[in-house]
Amino acid sequence: CFSLKMVAIVIQQKIIGEHFASRKVSIRHMVGVNSLEIRAIRNILEQPGMNIRKVSVLCGGPDWPVSVLTGILRLPLLSMLYGSLPVFFLIAPCVMAGAFLLRASENGLWGSISTMTLAVTVLVQSGAMLAAIHFIAKTAIDNEKVLLALPADEEVLKRESAVEEKLKLRTRVSAWGRLGLFHRVLLAFAAACMTGSCYVFQLFGSRCFKSFEVSDPIDTILNGEPIIKDLGLAGLALFFVPCIVLSYSQCL
Repeated sequence: CFSLKMVAIVIQQKIIGEHFASRKVSIRHMVGVNSLEIRAIRNILEQPGMNIRKVSVLCGGPDWPVSVLTGILRLPLLSMLYGSLPVFFLIAPCVMAGAFLLRASENGLWGSISTMTLAVTVLVQSGAMLAAIHFIAKTAIDNEKVLLALPADEEVLKRESAVEEKLKLRTRVSAWGRLGLFHRVLLAFAAACMTGSCYVFQLFGSRCFKSFEVSDPIDTILNGEPIIKDLGLAGLALFFVPCIVLSYSQCL
């Protein structure tokens, strides 16, 4: 898992950030390079050396946009990998929790150990995320004027303006009062289907899917009986109907 994390950082920084983002405005727009928060992250990452703020952002921040932003800023890869090494201590409890969960069905303390390890995992990962949020927010507040004075990405500004205009137009066109009877009935039907699928899965979960444990052998799970039962297929159908309706309405 740690190796996969390191490989992901390399791919996101060197390929997506450095290679594609320089050519595609859409990637820089999705990263939000002109936003105050991303400017604050930029301020932290561009500081020389390694400190607690930079490590907190590299380890506690989401891969998107942090790793992609390091590529956009052309930051040294080895330095970013070095600052991301403490992520090992975020991954280890999660891996241990999964390992103990496989033994939870056995007699003894495995069930209690699994529960405790899951709790530690939640605390560690939540703490890392909160630390990153704290340093980003503090940097944004303390240096707001300086950050807003940084030159903006003009191509991204134009795209943001176009997206905002498109959103306003869609909001006007899709207002309930402007919809015809057919589209109103279609949306109401889709909402009813989605609500129905939620009730089916929540109230009749054992009748929708075959019950099994994580530690069960795959041969036992697939022993002639389908994992998704007939009621489960009906619930999935109720779920996909509104998805199709949503896709259709967005194409109008």
